[in-house]
Amino acid sequence: SKGSDPEDPDGDGNDVLAITDGNAKQADALIPDVTNPYLQSFVLDLDAGRGELILSFDETVDAESVVIQGITLQSDENNATDVVPITGGTILSEDSTIINIKLIDTDLHEIKRRLDLATDENNTCITIDDSSVSDMAQSPNTVLETALCNVSFTEDRVQPKLNTFLININTSTLILNFDEPIDLDS
Repeated sequence: SKGSDPEDPDGDGNDVLAITDGNAKQADALIPDVTNPYLQSFVLDLDAGRGELILSFDETVDAESVVIQGITLQSDENNATDVVPITGGTILSEDSTIINIKLIDTDLHEIKRRLDLATDENNTCITIDDSSVSDMAQSPNTVLETALCNVSFTEDRVQPKLNTFLININTSTLILNFDEPIDLDS
């Protein structure tokens, strides 16, 4: 079949001419990458205290270019009632189409504190501004500004843990300190 023989890849019967080391051919033209990367989907994983945000782009992006503060989680795509700007985290990925971010506890707690944010796929959306990520081009292209609702969501199924408690007999007060925000009505 045409193209299946490595000695005759185009199937026309002509031999492939090798270009030896030191005799490279210069390109007639170079068309630079001018296409902005695009956020295709994301995953918010709140289970087991992971607090990971996984961003999937349509092309390889520069992990060192990620500006976490340009990312916001919100309850809907447009007129969000609950909004949590991401203030920090750790990039766990190398340059790739997939960037994993470990959220800082402050942001993770703020997300969990909101009763109308990140409790299911219907109220888990992200915005990313156009200066938050760049691709690998020699003259980097920045990500297209995006508002996107969740494609994949892993809810928080880990029970809060009581860290400390304090009883004041004189004031009849009990103070409980948990490792994450809790619903006072529960």
